[in-house]
Amino acid sequence: LTRSFGTAFVVITLLLMIQLRSVKMGIIAMVPNLVPIVLVMGFMALVDIPIDMVNILIASIAIGIAVDDTIHFLHHFRAHHEQHGNTEAAIRNALHHSGRAMVSTTLILVIGFMAYTAGSMDNIQRFGLLISLTAVYAMLVDLIFTPAILRTFYERPAAPPPAETT
Repeated sequence: LTRSFGTAFVVITLLLMIQLRSVKMGIIAMVPNLVPIVLVMGFMALVDIPIDMVNILIASIAIGIAVDDTIHFLHHFRAHHEQHGNTEAAIRNALHHSGRAMVSTTLILVIGFMAYTAGSMDNIQRFGLLISLTAVYAMLVDLIFTPAILRTFYERPAAPPPAETT
């Protein structure tokens, strides 16, 4: 599991670097993709959910879910930032263009995976709940945490010099 997840992580990072046309952006993109996985694994430990043959797949599925929203958000950010050079405006543009779609796809994923909670097997019910929780975490991280990361790694435009008064 560790080796396959590690391989997926490296391959996805490389693909993001190619897709986003930036090594820096590809590496930045992986941070919000790992946070939801860490949160769900922490939740599992907190409420004592055992690792079994079904929920061992959560990390692999979660990274695919998380990457989807991140790609859309960062694509819009990169395009606007390259054109105008303003980090804040690029973040607003990305949220405006991809935010509603991110919320919609997350809602659809949650509804779809929550259907598993109606199953008769406990491990399948937990799987549906945990994947739904992961999708919500991924969306929240992309909407809240990703803009903070971008503000950290992309310079803001310099403030104009104060006007002289006479």
